Amino acid sequence: MDSQDLVYDEKAAAIVHTMERSITRLGLGIAVQPQFVSLLNAIEVQVEDRASDPIALRLMCDALLALADAHGLDRRKLKLDKHVSSLLEWTARHHPGTR
Repeated sequence: MDSQDLVYDEKAAAIVHTMERSITRLGLGIAVQPQFVSLLNAIEVQVEDRASDPIALRLMCDALLALADAHGLDRRKLKLDKHVSSLLEWTARHHPGTR
């Protein structure tokens, strides 16, 4: 797949941005928040061009949920599990998984 074949996946990126907004609104501080932002940026890179590796994406999403648990965030209140599931389902249907 070359750069001409890349199509930005607005739906997947929107799901990632929703998760990022939920987390940044918490004001977790300079020691914690960058951990989440960095991981969410990596997830976004995986999905934005529709060429995500499904295993890498799953592991990054698992890491995001584990990080939320490690910092005592209420995943249910933040709807993180719902958003992760939506992202994984969307990419499974709409990404060719060529990487």
